[in-house]
Amino acid sequence: MDFTSPLKVALLFFYPKIAKLLPNYSGWKNLEKTAKTRTEMFEQIISEHSDTHQADSPRDFVDVYLEEIKNTNNASSSFHPSVGSKL
Repeated sequence: MDFTSPLKVALLFFYPKIAKLLPNYSGWKNLEKTAKTRTEMFEQIISEHSDTHQADSPRDFVDVYLEEIKNTNNASSSFHPSVGSKL
């Protein structure tokens, strides 16, 4: 995203409705593209970890998080499967 123009920053953050009307000028389109790319990357990482997850040997934070989701029964917890497994 190009933050070199103060006007673009103002449009994007302080006037989001105008930014959406001028998506190429304001940087809104770039922001959406970046968010979509990151979401797809996270979904791929989580999917790969879910397929190869082993409870007794976590490899990283994602494995620990998936294990916590699996073991949580409290519906009000952010780790509950109805909440914690959503992106």
